[in-house]
Amino acid sequence: MSDGFSADKLLALRNPSGPPGGYAPHPLASSWEACNSRFRTMTQLPMDSITNVPAPQLGALALATLLLTAACGSTPTESASSAAPSNAAGASQTVVSCDDAALTALAKALDQERNDWSAESGHAMRAGPRIARGVRSACPGADFDSMLARLEVKPDRYAAAAHHRPENTAFASRVCPEIEAVSKSLPGSARPERPGALYDGCKLATKTNISRDLFVRAGLGGGAVDLLGLRFALQDAGVREESAISLSEHAAMETGPGRFIHPGPKLPVVSSSLSVRPSAVVATLTVEGATFDGRPETIAWADVEQMFDPLREELEREKQLGPQPDFVFAADRDLPWSTMQSFLVEVKRAEIGAPGLLVLTNDAVYPYRRASMPTTGDPAKTLGEVLAGR
Repeated sequence: MSDGFSADKLLALRNPSGPPGGYAPHPLASSWEACNSRFRTMTQLPMDSITNVPAPQLGALALATLLLTAACGSTPTESASSAAPSNAAGASQTVVSCDDAALTALAKALDQERNDWSAESGHAMRAGPRIARGVRSACPGADFDSMLARLEVKPDRYAAAAHHRPENTAFASRVCPEIEAVSKSLPGSARPERPGALYDGCKLATKTNISRDLFVRAGLGGGAVDLLGLRFALQDAGVREESAISLSEHAAMETGPGRFIHPGPKLPVVSSSLSVRPSAVVATLTVEGATFDGRPETIAWADVEQMFDPLREELEREKQLGPQPDFVFAADRDLPWSTMQSFLVEVKRAEIGAPGLLVLTNDAVYPYRRASMPTTGDPAKTLGEVLAGR
């Protein structure tokens, strides 16, 4: 009786000597991630292309072992605490080890900050850059760059919406072995039902503390699944399970639409049940001027009309991808209402759309909501004061 072989099956193998729950991967699985780039160089193929080899499973595993040995210069069953011997070219491979104490301290600090956070600060908690710096420092030599970069830099909207990068598939596969098939079956990238379909397809209810409701409300996608898989890579490198889970889930929450908000404004605190869809186009308004979707340049209020054409193009591009996108202003609550009112007049005249207002609620995990825009107010007051008094 034959059984097809795939890299996903290899990744799914569990180490019988691992802790209860089967979270520790088989040594073959950790070798898969460590040796992917060298295997690609040797065969001109990514390792996840070894699929459906018509051989008995024992023979298929033997084939995988030989391929991994050739690519890595060591047998996959070597102790995870020792360095691999030199390969034929004289290069050596070192198994990555992370500083568990440092990453556990970071996880506890982030958990505490999440517990202590209040919307009155005006800023949602941003854990991503700290996680990226912490992992880089604690895991020297780890090949996590493509995963961590998205947490350090505010990404281009459309590059961020793309499917998984090939180098991140190994991470996602640890959480969702069917990730490629699930991704192909999902609704379009701007469809509001996409996050829920991804959550269900990957059976994330049994694999993460992030609830389906939160996953959908935050508009999470494939990038979040990749980052949830970071948990297993950290565990492979000696980080305790509780800390690895905490860090990966903090990181996954950083991939929602909130990452497109330009830093700076203190958002108003308003009780609202209106969610912000993943396709939201966000314009940031501060006392100094305006920008949108995380662009670094701020346009002064005197020249704010310069923003209207690119903003209109952004909205039109989103309309091509799915339903009418949410259009919201992330406005500083200290912005004079007179400035805001004049700006809204110009927006209406330019026929850009009917914007809502991005606000915070006391939901520490994902506080972003959408509120209706005020229509009247005392010109001598700030936006926050107008909202509080309406």
